[in-house]
Amino acid sequence: MAGGALAIAALMGLTGAALADVSPQPTPSPSVDLASGEQSATLQTDFGGSRDPRTLTLLLKASDDGSHVRANLTGDLARSDSGSQFPAAKITVEIEPTKPPAVLASSIGLVTLVLTLDPKGVEPGAYSGVIRIDQGGSDAVLVPIKVTLRDGRWLLVLALILAGALLGIFTKWLSESGAALSDASRQYDRIYVQVSPLDQNLPSGFKTQLELVRLAIAQFDDPAANAVLEDVKKQLPLVLQVAQLIGDLRTEVSHMIDLLPGGGIPNAQAAVDLARARITNDLQLGWPIDAHEAEQLQSEVGWFRVLTSILREYPAASQARQTVLRGAINLYAADNFEGGAQAITQPPPAAAPAAAAGGIAALFTFGPGGLAGAPHQLLAAIRAATGIGTDLASRRRTFQMFIIRNQRIITALLVAAGTSLAGLQLLYFANQSFGMSPADWLTVFGWGFGAQVAGLTVTQLGSSLYGKGPKLS
Repeated sequence: MAGGALAIAALMGLTGAALADVSPQPTPSPSVDLASGEQSATLQTDFGGSRDPRTLTLLLKASDDGSHVRANLTGDLARSDSGSQFPAAKITVEIEPTKPPAVLASSIGLVTLVLTLDPKGVEPGAYSGVIRIDQGGSDAVLVPIKVTLRDGRWLLVLALILAGALLGIFTKWLSESGAALSDASRQYDRIYVQVSPLDQNLPSGFKTQLELVRLAIAQFDDPAANAVLEDVKKQLPLVLQVAQLIGDLRTEVSHMIDLLPGGGIPNAQAAVDLARARITNDLQLGWPIDAHEAEQLQSEVGWFRVLTSILREYPAASQARQTVLRGAINLYAADNFEGGAQAITQPPPAAAPAAAAGGIAALFTFGPGGLAGAPHQLLAAIRAATGIGTDLASRRRTFQMFIIRNQRIITALLVAAGTSLAGLQLLYFANQSFGMSPADWLTVFGWGFGAQVAGLTVTQLGSSLYGKGPKLS
């Protein structure tokens, strides 16, 4: 991580230096000896992205006082690809007298050739031409002139590289994470189709897990989606068993309600109401579901069936039997379902036992970790996944959580920024004639895209500034 940060700093430092040098300065004035007729001087300048006029000078050593020296362009400056010209009308050539230094002999006349170039309206590229210099009857001297201009829209170049880098990051992510997300989505769909017919009988803890999977997929968080899916798949057989048992409980309650009007049994309505309340509590099972909880639900199904049989048997039972059945109903109405189920096989007790909470409700404590908090688990899970409504202790904690939750996006943006700065240096500032060809613009976009798809690291990008550039293969 530290190496990557140093590499980004290096990139920014080097690129910052390049940004400051948008308009390179001309080279020192060369000189030509017209007396000998030999010269190796070349007038050249790099405008960079600037379009301000610039003056170049050339010191001429004449064999006389220099009054007969004449100079002119042989024509427009031609671009290297012959696609454009630097018009001669935008170039002025003048000869000005120069006072000779004391170290030169008085017989040698010095004059200065002053070349002024106005690049406004000239297309980017590398241009070259020739200046013809005559001195009386001596042979003419030809002095080459070379001018380079690049497109000045460096911000557009940076934007294109950044766009290519972001597209490359997205493409790489799509190829790596997209397959995992697609697989997670298919698994979620299969599970959802399997459990949807049992929706009203599914425990709330299981529904919360399904919602977390859906949210993770919607947020493109394939690791989180797959982690929750693994737990869901392990628990699915037990979940289906619990849903089936809760369905059986609902069926028994439906039978009880049908038998109530003609029964006329004291406390029967209270017993049925408690049975319905137990189903509501059973639906609040948390996560993960324990096999013992399924066993308790199986016991509850037995108790419910006994209560249904009591309601069905009571109208036609003998008085003695009705006494036993009423005792059992009273136990059910006191929320002692297990005792009520056992009572119909025993004679009525001398004294009614104290009411005791029984069944599956006794397995839970009503508090933050028990059923009291279960109805809010879904909301809490959604808040934890999205960050909405989270009350953090401090701004620092908020910032830390933001970094953790968005680390993928932040990392992608940092890498894209490093790629863009390196590309600006390598492809724009290092190319004196950038913009001469439309392909230059496609190249910068493709470089940003290709660097990300190829998995180039920030450190590699930094080292490429000192070499030949990044290798994308």
